[in-house]
Amino acid sequence: MIKGITDKKRLLIIAPGIPHESIGASSVLFYHYIRSLRELNLRTQNILLINPDTKHTDHLAVYISQMSKNTQFQIVPIEIKGQFIEFHRVKFRVNKSLREDVHREVNAFRPDIIVSFDLLSAWLAANDSRSQKIVWLGDLNFQTFWYNALYSVKDRSVKVTKILPFICLIWFQCKLWKRIYYEVLSQMSLVIVSSKSSEAILNKWGFRSKYLPYPWPSWPSSNRNKNKSPLQKPTFLFYGSLKGLGSRSAFHFMLRKLYPRLIDVWGRNGFEIIVAGRGGLYEWVEREIAVKCEFRYVGFVQSIEEVMEACHAVLVPIDIPVGNRSRIITAMANNTLVIAHANAALANPELIDGKTCLLARNAEEYVLKMREAVSCNPRMAKITSEAHRIYMNNFEPSAACKFFVNEFRDNLISDR
Repeated sequence: MIKGITDKKRLLIIAPGIPHESIGASSVLFYHYIRSLRELNLRTQNILLINPDTKHTDHLAVYISQMSKNTQFQIVPIEIKGQFIEFHRVKFRVNKSLREDVHREVNAFRPDIIVSFDLLSAWLAANDSRSQKIVWLGDLNFQTFWYNALYSVKDRSVKVTKILPFICLIWFQCKLWKRIYYEVLSQMSLVIVSSKSSEAILNKWGFRSKYLPYPWPSWPSSNRNKNKSPLQKPTFLFYGSLKGLGSRSAFHFMLRKLYPRLIDVWGRNGFEIIVAGRGGLYEWVEREIAVKCEFRYVGFVQSIEEVMEACHAVLVPIDIPVGNRSRIITAMANNTLVIAHANAALANPELIDGKTCLLARNAEEYVLKMREAVSCNPRMAKITSEAHRIYMNNFEPSAACKFFVNEFRDNLISDR
Protein backbone atom coordinates (compact mmCIF):
# COMPACT_ATOMS: atom_id res chain seq x y z
CA MET A 1 0.00 0.00 0.00
CA ILE A 2 1.36 3.42 -0.89
CA LYS A 3 1.59 6.18 1.65
CA GLY A 4 -1.42 8.46 1.76
CA ILE A 5 -3.86 6.09 0.04
CA THR A 6 -5.88 3.69 2.15
CA ASP A 7 -7.31 0.37 1.03
CA LYS A 8 -10.79 1.89 1.34
CA LYS A 9 -10.20 4.04 -1.72
CA ARG A 10 -11.94 3.15 -4.97
CA LEU A 11 -9.78 3.42 -8.06
CA LEU A 12 -11.25 3.64 -11.56
CA ILE A 13 -9.02 3.09 -14.60
CA ILE A 14 -10.29 3.97 -18.07
CA ALA A 15 -8.34 2.87 -21.14
CA PRO A 16 -9.10 2.69 -24.87
CA GLY A 17 -8.69 -0.72 -26.46
CA ILE A 18 -7.45 -3.90 -24.81
CA PRO A 19 -4.09 -3.75 -23.01
CA HIS A 20 -1.64 -6.43 -24.08
CA GLU A 21 1.69 -7.54 -22.70
CA SER A 22 3.54 -7.46 -26.01
CA ILE A 23 1.35 -6.37 -28.97
CA GLY A 24 0.64 -2.78 -29.97
CA ALA A 25 2.30 0.45 -28.88
CA SER A 26 -0.19 2.08 -26.49
CA SER A 27 -1.67 -1.33 -25.62
CA VAL A 28 1.68 -2.48 -24.23
CA LEU A 29 2.37 0.52 -22.04
CA PHE A 30 -1.25 0.59 -20.81
CA TYR A 31 -0.84 -3.06 -19.80
CA HIS A 32 2.25 -2.41 -17.70
CA TYR A 33 0.87 0.75 -16.10
CA ILE A 34 -2.41 -0.94 -15.21
CA ARG A 35 -0.65 -4.00 -13.82
CA SER A 36 1.37 -1.73 -11.52
CA LEU A 37 -1.86 -0.07 -10.35
CA ARG A 38 -3.45 -3.46 -9.72
CA GLU A 39 -0.60 -4.30 -7.34
CA LEU A 40 -1.64 -1.42 -5.08
CA ASN A 41 -4.47 -3.72 -3.94
CA LEU A 42 -7.11 -1.00 -4.01
CA ARG A 43 -10.68 -1.76 -4.93
CA THR A 44 -10.33 -1.17 -8.66
CA GLN A 45 -12.59 -1.09 -11.67
CA ASN A 46 -10.99 -1.09 -15.12
CA ILE A 47 -13.22 0.18 -17.93
CA LEU A 48 -12.03 -0.81 -21.42
CA LEU A 49 -13.36 1.18 -24.39
CA ILE A 50 -13.84 -1.14 -27.35
CA ASN A 51 -15.03 -0.58 -30.92
CA PRO A 52 -14.45 -2.45 -34.22
CA ASP A 53 -10.97 -0.89 -34.55
CA THR A 54 -9.84 -2.10 -31.13
CA LYS A 55 -11.79 -5.33 -30.66
CA HIS A 56 -9.66 -8.46 -30.20
CA THR A 57 -11.73 -11.14 -28.49
CA ASP A 58 -8.74 -13.39 -27.78
CA HIS A 59 -6.77 -10.46 -26.33
CA LEU A 60 -9.67 -9.60 -24.02
CA ALA A 61 -9.90 -13.17 -22.73
CA VAL A 62 -6.16 -13.24 -22.00
CA TYR A 63 -6.26 -9.84 -20.29
CA ILE A 64 -9.17 -10.84 -18.06
CA SER A 65 -7.37 -14.06 -17.14
CA GLN A 66 -4.16 -12.20 -16.27
CA MET A 67 -5.70 -9.35 -14.29
CA SER A 68 -8.70 -10.91 -12.57
CA LYS A 69 -6.62 -13.10 -10.27
CA ASN A 70 -6.91 -10.22 -7.83
CA THR A 71 -10.50 -10.21 -6.56
CA GLN A 72 -10.24 -6.46 -5.90
CA PHE A 73 -9.76 -5.85 -9.62
CA GLN A 74 -12.85 -5.83 -11.86
CA ILE A 75 -12.74 -5.45 -15.65
CA VAL A 76 -15.69 -3.82 -17.42
CA PRO A 77 -15.51 -3.90 -21.24
CA ILE A 78 -17.76 -1.33 -22.91
CA GLU A 79 -18.23 -1.99 -26.61
CA ILE A 80 -19.80 0.19 -29.28
CA LYS A 81 -20.27 -0.39 -33.01
CA GLY A 82 -19.09 2.97 -34.32
CA GLN A 83 -16.24 5.42 -33.80
CA PHE A 84 -15.37 6.73 -30.33
CA ILE A 85 -15.29 10.35 -31.46
CA GLU A 86 -17.41 11.86 -34.23
CA PHE A 87 -17.10 15.17 -36.06
CA HIS A 88 -20.61 16.56 -36.34
CA ARG A 89 -21.24 19.87 -38.08
CA VAL A 90 -18.78 22.17 -36.31
CA LYS A 91 -17.63 20.16 -33.30
CA PHE A 92 -16.12 16.91 -32.12
CA ARG A 93 -18.24 14.84 -29.78
CA VAL A 94 -17.98 11.51 -28.00
CA ASN A 95 -20.21 8.71 -29.26
CA LYS A 96 -23.48 9.06 -27.32
CA SER A 97 -23.81 5.37 -26.46
CA LEU A 98 -20.23 5.24 -25.18
CA ARG A 99 -20.69 8.35 -23.07
CA GLU A 100 -23.88 7.05 -21.48
CA ASP A 101 -22.46 3.60 -20.74
CA VAL A 102 -19.32 5.00 -19.14
CA HIS A 103 -21.22 7.54 -17.05
CA ARG A 104 -23.52 4.78 -15.80
CA GLU A 105 -20.53 2.70 -14.66
CA VAL A 106 -18.80 5.69 -13.06
CA ASN A 107 -21.92 6.69 -11.13
CA ALA A 108 -22.45 3.13 -9.93
CA PHE A 109 -18.83 2.63 -8.83
CA ARG A 110 -18.38 6.08 -7.27
CA PRO A 111 -14.57 6.24 -7.55
CA ASP A 112 -12.33 8.32 -5.31
CA ILE A 113 -9.53 8.32 -7.89
CA ILE A 114 -9.75 8.08 -11.68
CA VAL A 115 -6.77 7.29 -13.89
CA SER A 116 -7.50 7.99 -17.55
CA PHE A 117 -5.28 6.85 -20.38
CA ASP A 118 -5.28 9.46 -23.13
CA LEU A 119 -7.73 12.20 -24.01
CA LEU A 120 -10.85 10.15 -24.79
CA SER A 121 -10.80 8.45 -21.39
CA ALA A 122 -10.21 11.76 -19.59
CA TRP A 123 -12.98 13.40 -21.60
CA LEU A 124 -15.43 10.75 -20.42
CA ALA A 125 -14.33 11.14 -16.80
CA ALA A 126 -13.96 14.93 -16.67
CA ASN A 127 -17.39 15.72 -15.23
CA ASP A 128 -17.13 13.42 -12.21
CA SER A 129 -16.82 15.93 -9.39
CA ARG A 130 -16.30 13.38 -6.63
CA SER A 131 -12.89 12.11 -7.67
CA GLN A 132 -9.29 13.12 -7.99
CA LYS A 133 -8.28 12.61 -11.58
CA ILE A 134 -4.98 11.76 -13.25
CA VAL A 135 -4.61 11.60 -17.02
CA TRP A 136 -1.78 10.09 -19.05
CA LEU A 137 -1.44 11.67 -22.49
CA GLY A 138 0.19 10.38 -25.65
CA ASP A 139 0.62 12.60 -28.71
CA LEU A 140 -1.56 15.71 -28.65
CA ASN A 141 -4.31 15.48 -31.28
CA PHE A 142 -4.02 19.05 -32.50
CA GLN A 143 -0.35 18.44 -33.30
CA THR A 144 -0.81 15.11 -35.06
CA PHE A 145 -3.79 16.44 -37.05
CA TRP A 146 -1.78 19.42 -38.24
CA TYR A 147 1.39 17.55 -39.20
CA ASN A 148 -0.56 14.80 -40.96
CA ALA A 149 -2.34 17.50 -42.97
CA LEU A 150 0.95 19.08 -44.01
CA TYR A 151 2.30 15.73 -45.17
CA SER A 152 -0.92 15.04 -47.06
CA VAL A 153 -0.17 18.16 -49.04
CA LYS A 154 3.53 17.27 -49.46
CA ASP A 155 2.88 13.78 -50.79
CA ARG A 156 0.00 15.02 -52.96
CA SER A 157 -2.72 13.06 -51.21
CA VAL A 158 -4.83 16.20 -51.56
CA LYS A 159 -5.70 17.60 -54.99
CA VAL A 160 -4.15 20.99 -55.71
CA THR A 161 -7.56 22.61 -56.14
CA LYS A 162 -8.63 21.41 -52.69
CA ILE A 163 -5.51 22.27 -50.68
CA LEU A 164 -6.78 25.62 -49.34
CA PRO A 165 -10.18 24.37 -48.07
CA PHE A 166 -8.47 21.25 -46.70
CA ILE A 167 -5.91 23.25 -44.70
CA CYS A 168 -8.62 25.62 -43.46
CA LEU A 169 -10.71 22.68 -42.23
CA ILE A 170 -7.73 21.11 -40.44
CA TRP A 171 -6.80 24.45 -38.88
CA PHE A 172 -10.36 24.79 -37.57
CA GLN A 173 -10.37 21.22 -36.24
CA CYS A 174 -7.05 21.81 -34.48
CA LYS A 175 -8.57 24.85 -32.76
CA LEU A 176 -11.45 22.64 -31.62
CA TRP A 177 -9.02 20.01 -30.27
CA LYS A 178 -7.14 22.67 -28.32
CA ARG A 179 -10.39 23.83 -26.75
CA ILE A 180 -11.32 20.24 -25.82
CA TYR A 181 -7.90 19.63 -24.26
CA TYR A 182 -8.20 22.83 -22.26
CA GLU A 183 -11.69 22.02 -20.98
CA VAL A 184 -10.83 18.40 -20.11
CA LEU A 185 -7.43 19.05 -18.53
CA SER A 186 -8.85 21.83 -16.36
CA GLN A 187 -10.73 19.06 -14.50
CA MET A 188 -7.61 16.95 -13.86
CA SER A 189 -5.59 16.84 -10.65
CA LEU A 190 -2.44 15.82 -12.53
CA VAL A 191 -1.46 15.52 -16.18
CA ILE A 192 1.30 13.07 -17.12
CA VAL A 193 2.74 13.32 -20.62
CA SER A 194 4.78 10.77 -22.55
CA SER A 195 6.47 13.44 -24.66
CA LYS A 196 8.64 16.13 -23.09
CA SER A 197 7.57 18.62 -25.78
CA SER A 198 3.94 18.27 -24.61
CA GLU A 199 4.94 19.31 -21.10
CA ALA A 200 6.09 22.74 -22.28
CA ILE A 201 2.88 23.33 -24.27
CA LEU A 202 0.52 22.36 -21.46
CA ASN A 203 2.49 24.17 -18.77
CA LYS A 204 2.22 27.32 -20.89
CA TRP A 205 -1.54 26.87 -20.77
CA GLY A 206 -1.35 26.86 -16.97
CA PHE A 207 -1.70 23.10 -16.37
CA ARG A 208 0.56 21.19 -14.00
CA SER A 209 1.91 18.53 -16.34
CA LYS A 210 4.87 16.24 -15.93
CA TYR A 211 6.89 14.16 -18.37
CA LEU A 212 7.49 10.54 -17.36
CA PRO A 213 9.34 7.86 -19.35
CA TYR A 214 6.83 5.16 -20.20
CA PRO A 215 7.22 1.39 -19.66
CA TRP A 216 8.51 -0.43 -22.70
CA PRO A 217 9.66 -4.07 -22.45
CA SER A 218 12.58 -5.51 -24.38
CA TRP A 219 12.31 -8.76 -26.25
CA PRO A 220 15.87 -10.07 -26.64
CA SER A 221 16.28 -12.70 -29.36
CA SER A 222 16.96 -16.22 -28.14
CA ASN A 223 19.40 -16.61 -31.05
CA ARG A 224 21.25 -13.40 -30.36
CA ASN A 225 25.02 -13.43 -30.86
CA LYS A 226 26.44 -10.54 -28.85
CA ASN A 227 29.80 -10.83 -30.61
CA LYS A 228 28.32 -10.67 -34.10
CA SER A 229 29.61 -7.79 -36.24
CA PRO A 230 27.51 -5.78 -38.70
CA LEU A 231 27.87 -6.38 -42.43
CA GLN A 232 30.84 -4.78 -44.23
CA LYS A 233 28.57 -2.73 -46.49
CA PRO A 234 27.11 0.27 -44.61
CA THR A 235 23.78 -1.19 -43.52
CA PHE A 236 21.05 0.57 -41.60
CA LEU A 237 17.59 -0.28 -40.32
CA PHE A 238 14.49 1.86 -40.51
CA TYR A 239 11.43 0.31 -38.88
CA GLY A 240 8.20 1.01 -37.04
CA SER A 241 4.54 1.53 -37.85
CA LEU A 242 5.12 2.43 -41.48
CA LYS A 243 1.97 4.50 -42.00
CA GLY A 244 2.17 6.36 -38.71
CA LEU A 245 2.99 10.06 -38.52
CA GLY A 246 6.58 9.40 -37.45
CA SER A 247 7.31 7.16 -40.43
CA ARG A 248 5.55 9.59 -42.75
CA SER A 249 7.92 12.31 -41.63
CA ALA A 250 10.95 10.00 -41.87
CA PHE A 251 10.21 8.84 -45.42
CA HIS A 252 10.01 12.43 -46.63
CA PHE A 253 13.36 13.20 -44.98
CA MET A 254 15.08 10.00 -46.14
CA LEU A 255 13.90 9.96 -49.73
CA ARG A 256 13.84 13.67 -50.53
CA LYS A 257 16.75 15.05 -48.47
CA LEU A 258 19.04 12.28 -47.19
CA TYR A 259 19.17 9.79 -50.07
CA PRO A 260 20.85 12.06 -52.67
CA ARG A 261 23.65 12.87 -50.22
CA LEU A 262 24.18 9.19 -49.36
CA ILE A 263 24.61 8.49 -53.07
CA ASP A 264 27.30 11.20 -53.18
CA VAL A 265 29.18 9.48 -50.33
CA TRP A 266 28.81 5.75 -51.02
CA GLY A 267 27.55 5.64 -54.60
CA ARG A 268 24.85 3.47 -56.17
CA ASN A 269 24.41 0.22 -54.28
CA GLY A 270 27.15 1.25 -51.88
CA PHE A 271 24.89 1.10 -48.82
CA GLU A 272 21.64 -0.54 -47.74
CA ILE A 273 18.64 0.66 -45.75
CA ILE A 274 16.36 -2.14 -44.57
CA VAL A 275 12.74 -1.01 -44.15
CA ALA A 276 10.70 -3.13 -41.74
CA GLY A 277 7.42 -2.80 -39.88
CA ARG A 278 3.66 -3.14 -39.87
CA GLY A 279 1.04 -1.40 -41.98
CA GLY A 280 2.57 -1.52 -45.43
CA LEU A 281 3.94 1.44 -47.38
CA TYR A 282 2.32 4.56 -48.75
CA GLU A 283 1.95 4.26 -52.52
CA TRP A 284 4.36 7.12 -53.17
CA VAL A 285 6.97 5.54 -50.89
CA GLU A 286 6.58 2.18 -52.61
CA ARG A 287 7.06 3.82 -56.01
CA GLU A 288 10.17 5.69 -54.94
CA ILE A 289 12.02 2.86 -53.19
CA ALA A 290 11.21 0.50 -56.07
CA VAL A 291 13.74 2.39 -58.20
CA LYS A 292 16.30 2.77 -55.41
CA CYS A 293 18.25 -0.49 -55.06
CA GLU A 294 19.70 0.69 -51.76
CA PHE A 295 16.33 0.20 -50.01
CA ARG A 296 15.15 -3.30 -49.09
CA TYR A 297 11.57 -3.56 -47.84
CA VAL A 298 10.97 -6.65 -45.67
CA GLY A 299 7.64 -5.81 -44.00
CA PHE A 300 6.84 -7.11 -40.55
CA VAL A 301 9.71 -8.98 -38.87
CA GLN A 302 9.00 -11.26 -35.92
CA SER A 303 12.40 -10.65 -34.29
CA ILE A 304 13.50 -7.15 -35.16
CA GLU A 305 16.41 -7.48 -32.73
CA GLU A 306 18.08 -10.03 -34.98
CA VAL A 307 17.87 -7.60 -37.91
CA MET A 308 19.43 -4.89 -35.74
CA GLU A 309 22.46 -7.09 -35.14
CA ALA A 310 23.33 -7.06 -38.85
CA CYS A 311 23.13 -3.27 -39.05
CA HIS A 312 25.44 -0.45 -38.10
CA ALA A 313 22.60 1.66 -36.68
CA VAL A 314 18.88 2.25 -36.50
CA LEU A 315 17.79 5.33 -38.43
CA VAL A 316 15.11 7.58 -36.93
CA PRO A 317 15.09 10.66 -39.21
CA ILE A 318 11.77 11.93 -37.87
CA ASP A 319 11.95 15.71 -38.03
CA ILE A 320 8.60 16.61 -36.45
CA PRO A 321 9.09 17.71 -32.81
CA VAL A 322 6.35 15.50 -31.33
CA GLY A 323 6.08 11.93 -30.09
CA ASN A 324 8.37 9.79 -27.95
CA ARG A 325 9.13 6.92 -30.34
CA SER A 326 9.03 3.34 -29.04
CA ARG A 327 11.31 2.29 -31.95
CA ILE A 328 14.08 4.38 -30.35
CA ILE A 329 13.53 2.83 -26.94
CA THR A 330 13.57 -0.68 -28.43
CA ALA A 331 16.96 0.04 -30.01
CA MET A 332 18.31 1.45 -26.75
CA ALA A 333 17.17 -1.71 -24.95
CA ASN A 334 18.89 -3.84 -27.59
CA ASN A 335 22.28 -2.09 -27.36
CA THR A 336 21.85 -0.77 -30.91
CA LEU A 337 23.11 2.62 -32.02
CA VAL A 338 20.38 5.16 -32.82
CA ILE A 339 20.89 7.97 -35.32
CA ALA A 340 17.95 10.33 -34.92
CA HIS A 341 16.90 13.78 -36.02
CA ALA A 342 17.67 16.36 -33.35
CA ASN A 343 13.95 17.10 -32.98
CA ALA A 344 13.48 13.63 -31.45
CA ALA A 345 15.28 14.87 -28.34
CA LEU A 346 12.57 17.50 -27.81
CA ALA A 347 10.19 14.68 -26.96
CA ASN A 348 12.71 12.30 -25.39
CA PRO A 349 15.22 14.16 -23.16
CA GLU A 350 17.13 10.91 -22.61
CA LEU A 351 18.51 11.33 -26.14
CA ILE A 352 21.84 13.12 -25.87
CA ASP A 353 24.11 13.43 -28.89
CA GLY A 354 27.36 11.55 -28.44
CA LYS A 355 26.25 10.01 -25.13
CA THR A 356 23.13 7.91 -25.75
CA CYS A 357 22.71 8.34 -29.51
CA LEU A 358 23.81 10.38 -32.50
CA LEU A 359 21.67 13.39 -33.41
CA ALA A 360 21.59 15.39 -36.63
CA ARG A 361 19.83 18.65 -37.47
CA ASN A 362 19.83 18.26 -41.26
CA ALA A 363 20.72 15.86 -44.06
CA GLU A 364 24.38 16.94 -44.20
CA GLU A 365 24.85 16.23 -40.49
CA TYR A 366 22.92 12.98 -40.85
CA VAL A 367 25.38 11.71 -43.46
CA LEU A 368 28.30 12.53 -41.16
CA LYS A 369 26.67 10.60 -38.30
CA MET A 370 26.03 7.59 -40.54
CA ARG A 371 29.65 7.60 -41.69
CA GLU A 372 30.74 7.76 -38.07
CA ALA A 373 28.54 4.76 -37.26
CA VAL A 374 30.38 2.55 -39.78
CA SER A 375 33.86 3.79 -38.83
CA CYS A 376 34.47 1.16 -36.11
CA ASN A 377 35.02 4.00 -33.66
CA PRO A 378 35.10 2.48 -30.13
CA ARG A 379 33.04 5.49 -29.00
CA MET A 380 29.98 3.84 -30.58
CA ALA A 381 30.11 0.96 -28.07
CA LYS A 382 30.21 3.44 -25.19
CA ILE A 383 27.17 5.24 -26.61
CA THR A 384 25.09 2.07 -26.93
CA SER A 385 26.14 0.94 -23.46
CA GLU A 386 25.05 4.24 -21.93
CA ALA A 387 21.79 4.13 -23.90
CA HIS A 388 21.08 0.67 -22.50
CA ARG A 389 21.78 1.92 -18.97
CA ILE A 390 19.35 4.80 -19.48
CA TYR A 391 16.77 2.34 -20.81
CA MET A 392 17.09 0.14 -17.71
CA ASN A 393 16.81 3.14 -15.36
CA ASN A 394 13.94 4.89 -17.13
CA PHE A 395 11.94 2.80 -19.63
CA GLU A 396 12.30 -0.78 -18.38
CA PRO A 397 8.76 -1.55 -17.13
CA SER A 398 9.52 -1.93 -13.42
CA ALA A 399 11.48 1.34 -13.40
CA ALA A 400 8.96 3.34 -15.45
CA CYS A 401 6.00 2.02 -13.47
CA LYS A 402 7.69 3.00 -10.24
CA PHE A 403 7.84 6.61 -11.46
CA PHE A 404 4.15 6.41 -12.32
CA VAL A 405 3.04 4.92 -9.01
CA ASN A 406 5.11 7.50 -7.12
CA GLU A 407 2.85 10.16 -8.60
CA PHE A 408 0.04 8.63 -6.57
CA ARG A 409 2.09 8.88 -3.41
CA ASP A 410 3.11 12.46 -4.07
CA ASN A 411 -0.14 13.86 -5.50
CA LEU A 412 -3.08 11.86 -4.10
CA ILE A 413 -3.97 12.16 -0.46
CA SER A 414 -6.38 10.15 1.64
CA ASP A 415 -8.51 13.14 2.67
CA ARG A 416 -9.29 16.09 0.40
